Amino acid sequence: QKEEDLFRSEERFRKLYTDTPTMLHSIDNEGRIQNVSKRWLEKLGYELDEVIGHKSTKFLTEESRRSAAEQYLPKFFKEGYVNNVPYQYVTKGGDVLDILLSAISEKDDNGNIIHSLAALEDITDKKQAEEKIHAAEENLKHTFDISPSIIAKANLDSGSFIEANQAVTRILGYSIEEFTSKPFMEFIHPDDRQRTIDEASEQLKGKDVTFFENRYLCSDGSYKWMAWHGTRADENGIVTAIGSDINERKIVEEEIIKTKQFYENITEGVQDGIWVTDKDNVIFYANSAMEKIAGIPREQI
Repeated sequence: QKEEDLFRSEERFRKLYTDTPTMLHSIDNEGRIQNVSKRWLEKLGYELDEVIGHKSTKFLTEESRRSAAEQYLPKFFKEGYVNNVPYQYVTKGGDVLDILLSAISEKDDNGNIIHSLAALEDITDKKQAEEKIHAAEENLKHTFDISPSIIAKANLDSGSFIEANQAVTRILGYSIEEFTSKPFMEFIHPDDRQRTIDEASEQLKGKDVTFFENRYLCSDGSYKWMAWHGTRADENGIVTAIGSDINERKIVEEEIIKTKQFYENITEGVQDGIWVTDKDNVIFYANSAMEKIAGIPREQI
């Protein structure tokens, strides 16, 4: 009866071992595989007779065999266990699986390893997903770094930039550390500060996307016109903004306004009636003398 009970107990453990959804393998003190679970065979594509008696390292990539010999096996023989060792296994079809291996040993009375059991977790899909995320992050960082416009994150509650790209140096002359170490209001022209405060308040209230222009202090003491596109603030008061250098455009606009004002002053100071037409002969400007001559307001002219 005891023999039958022992046999049934062994059968239960054998079935539990072979049918477990986990990849398992058992090896002897020479590193040869004694048994594997069905999941192990399914993952790597081998039949049982192709595996039993072979060194477990046979199924590793060359790089993993080297790291096993130099790093992980000495640790295992010394301590009797390892956890989450990164290995790469090669399937029968030649595919490479990324595996995390944890193993525990059974020792004799003299402390020598006579048997070990290892559980293997296939993390191939997880690692590929992580690599894709990492590649996407690298691409985003590259775009962030080479952007000709300033890309920055600001905390509207504390009133400071918390992150910025290298365009800060190219456009304003500050290092990133200098730009993020002061309240951003210190960089803004005094005449533009209230308008900037109003925009920030709108963002904190949930305004989706904002666009505004203001003047920023450069490292050489001059001011430069910037155009900002910003997102609404999140629950922590953080916004992301893109700032473009529009200083040359603003200078041209101011010169046009001055030139327009100059010629208007001239035309308004003469007694002759003057009008200006476009290519379709439509009048788009008339001076005050023309109003008197025509006897009607220039808006009607």
